[in-house]
Amino acid sequence: DLMQYCAQDVWATHEVFQQQLPLLE
Repeated sequence: DLMQYCAQDVWATHEVFQQQLPLLE
């Protein structure tokens, strides 16, 4: 499902941002 794939991609990107930029947390 394309919608589900996009949602997973968004979550993966979000996790990467939290790891790379912990100051934003």
